[in-house]
Formats: sequence, structure tokens, C-alpha cells
Amino acid sequence: MSSNSFTMQQFTVVQDRCAMKVTQDACILGARAPLERASSILDIGTGTGLLALMAAQRAPQAHVTAIEPNAQSAAQAQENVDRSPFARAITVHRTSLQSFAAHYTQRFDHIICNPPFHQDGSRSADEGKRAAWHAVDLTFDELATHSAALLADEGLATFLCPLNEFNTMRAACERCGLTLREEIYVRDRVERPIRRVISVWSRQPGVVTTEEFIVRSAPMTYSATMLDAIKNFYLLSSRGPNE
Repeated sequence: MSSNSFTMQQFTVVQDRCAMKVTQDACILGARAPLERASSILDIGTGTGLLALMAAQRAPQAHVTAIEPNAQSAAQAQENVDRSPFARAITVHRTSLQSFAAHYTQRFDHIICNPPFHQDGSRSADEGKRAAWHAVDLTFDELATHSAALLADEGLATFLCPLNEFNTMRAACERCGLTLREEIYVRDRVERPIRRVISVWSRQPGVVTTEEFIVRSAPMTYSATMLDAIKNFYLLSSRGPNE
């Protein structure tokens, strides 16, 4: 691992003071989003900065703009960025997507987002977890509308959601003129049901590719696919992000 990198362990030193920890889902999203050609990346709802840092490491040619409406999370994201090798490559803004889209004219080569998952259902009593997990301040329709407006003509947007919310997200994206280009179905193990979908969207039509991502080959043992995906971010053999 080069000096121009960070590890999840380093990130967690700052993260430990926040209710939202490094998650397996976010690690997979950050590792698999197709960022290779991007020179400008927007991380929507950066939380404490994990995806922005992964994006900056994977795409050294890019500048990453990270937005986060929660004051505590935005401050921790800035602290994480400042402690990393990527302080000049990442700009953190404390703002909502709605406000950012209303005042920002740049279009981005790639947009990445691990959005609030749940459009309905019971909600956590903790304000931070409620905003992170439930669509209190950002619905799929709002995410799709503003992402379509901020995405460059040849750009890509990569989103993560549970399987049971994917049709809702897909409909929202399609209403805004985004076209599905890639689906990655995430299973904990090969015999387990699909639980997450990573979807890649474009303003341009194209062939849709589909694959499965198996996280574990056995209980408590990461698969070769998972280890390969996170090898540049996590110093581990088979243990890693919090589930």
C-alpha cells in the first residue's frame, strides 16, 4: 500500500466519536463504483467522509466534492479529510443536495451516493441515524432529479439501495431521464438472498450489465471477491467493516 492512501483503521480513529460507523455496504460501493475516467466526483451525503476518501484514492486525477447537511457529520468529514493524504483533492460542504443543486452550476463526471434507504416504515429515535437511514430529508425522487441535473452528458451516477427499494429508485431515475447501465447484486453468501443493489446510471443509453457480488465464502470469512475489492483500503485477512 502506497503512502498516498488511507486505511479504514485510520478513518475509524475519528469515526469512533460518531454514531455511524464504517459499513460493509459503503466499502463495497466505494470500491466498485466505476470512477476510472472521472475528473470531477460528487459524493452526496458524505457522512463522515468514507466514500469521498475512497473516491480520492481510487481516482487520483479527480477532484471530489463532498456534501453533507448534518453539522456534526460534516465537521467529522472535514477532520477525516484533513488527516488524510487527500486534503487537496476533496472539498467538504455542509449543505443539502437540494440547496447545493440550486446554487451550483458545475456538472460532474461521476456522482456517488449511499442514500437514506427506507422510504417508509419505523424510524430510529436517534436523529443522526434517522436522517442517514430514512428518507426524511432526501427522497429517491429528489436524489434522481438533482443527480440528473448535476451529471455531465457522458457522466455516471452510482447508487446503493436495498433490493426491496430498488424498483422505487429505478422508477425515480427513469422519470428523470437516467438510464440503467449496470446492476451489481450483493449477497452475504452464495446461498443467501440478495440484499443490496448497486446501480450505475447514465444520461446516455447503452447495454445493461448484471453481476453478483458475494461477500463471504463462509461465516466470518470474506470471499476472494470481497478481499480483492477492499485490499487497498483495509488491513485485514478476513475481518473488516462493521456489519
